[in-house]
Amino acid sequence: MSYQPNANQDQGAVYTPGKVGIAGGVRQDASGAPSGVVDGDVHPFIFNSDGRLKVVTQPAQIPATVDNITSNGDTVSIDVTLFSNLTIHCTGTFSTVNVTFEASINGGTNWFTVQGVRSNANTVETTTGNLSAAPAYAWEFSVNAYTNFRVRATAFASGTQVWTFQPGTYATEPIPAVQVTGTQPVSGTVATTMAANATTTPVKARDGVAGASDTAIPPLFVRRDTPTAVTPIAGDYEFAQISANGEQWVRSIGEVADDAAVTLGTQRAIMNGAVAVSMDGTDPLAVSAEGDAALLRSDPNRILLVNQTHPRFFRAAVDYASAQTNATVVAAPGVGLSLYITDIIISNGATAGNITLLDGSGGSLLFEIYPAVNGGVAHSFRNPIKLTANTLLACTSTTVTTHAITVTGYIAA
Repeated sequence: MSYQPNANQDQGAVYTPGKVGIAGGVRQDASGAPSGVVDGDVHPFIFNSDGRLKVVTQPAQIPATVDNITSNGDTVSIDVTLFSNLTIHCTGTFSTVNVTFEASINGGTNWFTVQGVRSNANTVETTTGNLSAAPAYAWEFSVNAYTNFRVRATAFASGTQVWTFQPGTYATEPIPAVQVTGTQPVSGTVATTMAANATTTPVKARDGVAGASDTAIPPLFVRRDTPTAVTPIAGDYEFAQISANGEQWVRSIGEVADDAAVTLGTQRAIMNGAVAVSMDGTDPLAVSAEGDAALLRSDPNRILLVNQTHPRFFRAAVDYASAQTNATVVAAPGVGLSLYITDIIISNGATAGNITLLDGSGGSLLFEIYPAVNGGVAHSFRNPIKLTANTLLACTSTTVTTHAITVTGYIAA
């Protein structure tokens, strides 16, 4: 071995090129480098208290790559041969910049698009999309099979977009790209569709024509030897009930006796035929109260007895000592209802004149007469006069003095 004068390198001294140096070691129980040793100084091997050499167990400390995009087509690239994953982010002042993520497996000769995932969401992207400010997220990539990675501007308006690439050397699986959150999409081909009215499927369209060979799902019944009340409330689905013999249970309302009370909305009075009564002038008997069931009545010749009086008939009579203007004869009947006039009687006193009946106060003319002294009129209409809905019957007269009006009719919609 050749002799090297002054070959030793002093610990903590700046390394001198050309000197071979003699490797040495030092025991150090505490972690970290010996005091006074800075970047570029000679450093001994470090041993622990058991005489074992201390080695690095943390991942490599790799500096970030920082470069700018200042025009359309600009790129920022990095050699990723020794890295497994990569996180990138952009800052700066810029407007409407879009870059594409690309990688190469042959040293940058050929490039292809790759996808990354946003750091704050399950969002997979192959471009940044148009950005005009630093995003609130970074992008993560798996690059362990690539030789190079870059971003390439495909749209650029103005400014400077500063890109920072931070490689990592952890032996990780590729970045999990993420799945759709929420409901997962499913695609495929359905061999059989449930077409309406198809003879081999149970789906039938409403009002569709039935075929002799149609198939369907029969209704499901529940056997109840004694009908029972059901727990679902109004509007719920419920099974029909059948007896032990397969007959469906139904509710029979049955007949209600003549003159018996009927609960409206829940019962129906079922009457068969009519009762013949003698036409001798006696009362065919009324029911006890309104709302009771009532058998029909006919004469011995089976002609049905009917009441020719309207259930909401009225009679109004007014007497005036002088001429009137829009005086109310019959009040308005109410919303949705009208007055129907069937009969009018008018009599006049000592002064001839003019008397009119109007559809409402100041309304259109319904009936008019010019009675002589002590004259008048009495008239029944074959077809009643109908007033406008919810409108009173008014009278306007001129010249006459004493006169009287009697009106009869009924109220209906």
